[in-house]
Amino acid sequence: VLQSDKVTTPFVCGLFKTRIIIPKTLEFVCDKKLLPILEHEYTHIRYFDIWIKYAMIIVLSIHWFNPLVWVMFYFVSGDMELVCDAVVTENMDNNERAEYAKLILAFASKNMEGMLMYSNLSQRNLQKRIYAIMKPDINKNKNFFSYSVFSAYITLFLVTFFIGTFPGIKGIKAAGKD
Repeated sequence: VLQSDKVTTPFVCGLFKTRIIIPKTLEFVCDKKLLPILEHEYTHIRYFDIWIKYAMIIVLSIHWFNPLVWVMFYFVSGDMELVCDAVVTENMDNNERAEYAKLILAFASKNMEGMLMYSNLSQRNLQKRIYAIMKPDINKNKNFFSYSVFSAYITLFLVTFFIGTFPGIKGIKAAGKD
């Protein structure tokens, strides 16, 4: 875990030497507020989210013109955050969940310029995250649906990448060629 005065929100970076970076300006009343933040970021490490994000950035740089790839990036990033929030809040009571939601809102209120790779704090995603944190019982019944949606994202990701990258595959003709 590293601290920096150049960042405004905690995040994970690095593929081989993965690090958690937290802002130096964070003022914690007690260590109890730091634990959920570190657990959230550690969950990103455990689920290899940084690898998935880098792969999506590579696909975005190749298929920057494809709106479906941008939609996929948006939804997969949001789902990664929801999964981490679910892991962190799994054994919390309602008061602890409310404190965790306040922490997320505090980070969201900070300037997030240049954090495409590390952040997914749009207003819509924030609403979904806060709702999922405060209403955990509703989300537990949707695990099968969540896994299905995540599988569909991954399938869309792979299909889009391979079809766009290898236009010479049998049965697929490049535009303008007969």
